[in-house]
Amino acid sequence: MIRLNLKAIKSKTALAVCGLMLLAHGSPAQVMSQAMSQAVALKSQTLRYSIKYGKHNAGELEIVIERSQQQIKTTAISHLNILARMFITGLTVENWFDIEHEKVYLKSGHMLSHDHKTVERSFVIDRKQGLIKLQPGEQVIPINIEDIFESPAFPITLITSDIESIQGQTVREISPKRIREYVYLAPEQHTLELNDRRFETWKVTRQKLGDTTRTVTLWLDKNNQQIPVKIIATKKNKDTVMTLLPEA
Repeated sequence: MIRLNLKAIKSKTALAVCGLMLLAHGSPAQVMSQAMSQAVALKSQTLRYSIKYGKHNAGELEIVIERSQQQIKTTAISHLNILARMFITGLTVENWFDIEHEKVYLKSGHMLSHDHKTVERSFVIDRKQGLIKLQPGEQVIPINIEDIFESPAFPITLITSDIESIQGQTVREISPKRIREYVYLAPEQHTLELNDRRFETWKVTRQKLGDTTRTVTLWLDKNNQQIPVKIIATKKNKDTVMTLLPEA
């Protein structure tokens, strides 16, 4: 049985907040171009992250981003070592995002079996009807059409948002297994030394509503499409750390 937090929380969209801020300082054309820039900039690419669970190296996570004019697809493939498989479930997760008016919306996702041949779980977000449909079980959950959704597999919605305006924004993190609600804390500008390189980043943390010990912190490269260069997911005082690996 899947337990879901179904409390509907109305939140402002990042685009609306961004527009209000920019209107105070620039022309409508400037507002439009800046609000669109992150969704437009994201390109097709493959990213690899090392995974560390607690003190142990766990393997790698491969993220494939496929970008078309009106849609983004992400595929997250875990390549775990034998020890890590005792504590972490190796998965392949695919998600689809629609691009409407240069804003990105999570649309659907599914979790594949280990042989990549069978869909084990899936979800579809129908914003027109205000519903989420979960399989198996044919669960139908009502939503507010203004709700913002993010995938725990890879934060496309976040990296295509206006980071400076994200503080206090509530987001529903949805996977084929469950839905959780988080709130974004104030972003920070942070210089990060990683793999003999220096990155100018936005350090962004989202915190689970009702549980301050469960957080996800991301360092987003300000100079490269806001791609995460480091991610730390904390649960029950145990960290899973993902670090972007250099291109081969």
